[in-house]
Amino acid sequence: PRIADVAYAELTRVGDDLGMIALDENREASPALVGVDAGATKTVAISTATNGERLARAEGPGANPKRHGLDAAADRISALADRVAGRRKIAILFVAGAGIDRPEHARALEGALRSRLAGDTRVIVVNDTIAALRAGTPDAVGIAVPVSTGGNVIGRAGDGRVTDRGHGIFGGGYVLGALAARAARRGRVGEELA
Repeated sequence: PRIADVAYAELTRVGDDLGMIALDENREASPALVGVDAGATKTVAISTATNGERLARAEGPGANPKRHGLDAAADRISALADRVAGRRKIAILFVAGAGIDRPEHARALEGALRSRLAGDTRVIVVNDTIAALRAGTPDAVGIAVPVSTGGNVIGRAGDGRVTDRGHGIFGGGYVLGALAARAARRGRVGEELA
């Protein structure tokens, strides 16, 4: 599944856990739940109303704090969040981000985002691999190996322990593309593939 869909599902789950998913007749006053896939090369934001209605989707430049810096990442994410929320107040901002490899990275981005958003917006930042794992399993237990600009491997046990092995260890899509081109060339010139 796309991370934007993961963010939508996670927003719905978090909103439901908070008792926020309810039919709201006053759609203009209803707060928005915003999910963001903050990647290294592209950032996608979606919003939903508290009744589950999808509102908007927008794309912007990459917002990986390691690649673009914390301030630029927070500026880009908050601008997209405001854009997809429109005139609605943002109740929850859920960010699944590349480069959020440690709890202190998540806390730093959460703080930077809180300083840019309304004071009562709940901000949740997780590694994008955690979001992919959550989307692929009903209980977020298992192993995920997503590859995009970078790559990562993460596993979560039934008791909640999380382990990750390598941020960018694969080199991402660029390296996979280069290896595929190399294999195609070898096949074309009759070399044996290793």
